[in-house]
Amino acid sequence: MIIRQFLHQEPVGISYLFGCGGRAAGAVVDPVGKIAPYLRVAEATGMRIHFVIDTHVHADHLSAGRRLSGKPSSTIGFEKRHNEALGIGYEDEFIRFMLADIPPAPPEAAALRAANSGATAAAT
Repeated sequence: MIIRQFLHQEPVGISYLFGCGGRAAGAVVDPVGKIAPYLRVAEATGMRIHFVIDTHVHADHLSAGRRLSGKPSSTIGFEKRHNEALGIGYEDEFIRFMLADIPPAPPEAAALRAANSGATAAAT
């Protein structure tokens, strides 16, 4: 088991990278700031980041989870009890749920729907 702690001062917080070097698989918990340090440590320890986990939503700063989840072969996730969407079993229902409260749906919603369904947005 490999565990690395990242202490952040701006914004204040703690992130973790943990995983198994033998399986070359890891996860990042509560990433903030630049993603390069997580990628460097993962590479140095022989891991690929497969999961990005935000334990809660931060009111004072943005998570780096979205930026990090698109890099290697990772998936972003939140704890189920705090995220109703994780209990939805079908992809179409999940997409409808996630987009339901966008008032009104901006032009970017089509690209979001396409990205979450595995399709590419039509050129406009």
